[in-house]
Amino acid sequence: MLMALIKANLAALMSSLFQGSKNKKNRGLAFKVLIGILVLYLIGTFFFMFGGLFYSICVPMISANLQWLYFALAAIVATALCFIGSVFTAKTMLFEAKDNDLLLSMPIPPGKILASRMLTLLLMNYFFELLVMGPAGFVFYTFSPADFTGILFFVIGFLFLPFMALSITCIWMAT
Repeated sequence: MLMALIKANLAALMSSLFQGSKNKKNRGLAFKVLIGILVLYLIGTFFFMFGGLFYSICVPMISANLQWLYFALAAIVATALCFIGSVFTAKTMLFEAKDNDLLLSMPIPPGKILASRMLTLLLMNYFFELLVMGPAGFVFYTFSPADFTGILFFVIGFLFLPFMALSITCIWMAT
């Protein structure tokens, strides 16, 4: 049940990009292709932007033996991007959802409805985090030898960092 709700939330999030207002028709195939090209361009731009940022600070931090500061700066930037990227979606998805009455009238526990919406926001935060931590990890391990513990802690940080951004977003929106 939870996976079906998450799929429905993701489909609603994607359809909001391609569907016009209520009095307009759905957008055509050319518009969808144009949006896809624009999304790929934006992803590439973010990768090169953050890659350039982390390239400029990576070598001095490695030579000063401040690898922890490099990853702390990357985590701060990733958390900020996750927060900014999800704060407006969280408001509409959690607090102003139009399908609350319909879902609550069904035999679905309210906890599963909330969990599906929170997990959808978490998936979105993982996407935003990938835009920052992907280039940061690539640049770092290009200039520094990769060891098992470093990669392990990088993966652990990657997995748990969006939870902090999601909790900050939910606390911010609840007040």
